[in-house]
Amino acid sequence: MTSPWAFVALILFGYFEGSILYAVLLPKMMKGIDLTKVSEDGNPGSANAFQYCGIWVGFWTAVGDFAKGFLPVFISYWIWDWDDIGIWYGFIILAPILGHMFSMFHRFNGGMGIACTTGTLIALFVHSLMVVMLVSLYAVSRFIPFKRRYQRTWFCWSIFAVLVIFLESNWMIKWPYIIISAVIIIMATIQKYVLKNARDVNDELGENKALNKIRELKEEHQKKKG
Repeated sequence: MTSPWAFVALILFGYFEGSILYAVLLPKMMKGIDLTKVSEDGNPGSANAFQYCGIWVGFWTAVGDFAKGFLPVFISYWIWDWDDIGIWYGFIILAPILGHMFSMFHRFNGGMGIACTTGTLIALFVHSLMVVMLVSLYAVSRFIPFKRRYQRTWFCWSIFAVLVIFLESNWMIKWPYIIISAVIIIMATIQKYVLKNARDVNDELGENKALNKIRELKEEHQKKKG
């Protein structure tokens, strides 16, 4: 029988390597860009790496994010039988994703964890078709004219959670993805209000600048008349 400490070690390893945010490291190393400052939503993720840093930085960022989700899950079923792992399997799946969302190297801040989650699903491909469901949802969402990225996140992960509940029969891999879907939806909701407040502040600053400019023009006009 496998010692529980072996599972704990793999969970800690998963959280540790999940905490390495490639969307922070690679854009800075390769382009000198801080995604948390230049992107609209401040999210250190693969999508922003593609958008703000180009194809190659985005590609290697995505590879890193996929790999850190894939690795601990792949190791677990490569070494042990499913019956030996039991309930620990869910925590092994969650570890790298939570590491990405709440990085120990970045004051427990991080990204949405979408690419990392997909990496864990790829590792489970031989046991589950959930990765096909998620990729299909994102493919379909591309034909829907969402105005904001968080709306696409709501759409994909809400439906994904429902599909997991009704179509995935294995509870060892069902419950962690229900939790992750809920966390991603909550983070997208928080992101919505952060963006809204940021836009409101920018609008207010813009209005103040416009008023100041009008006041300056009036003052100049009065001086000319005088």
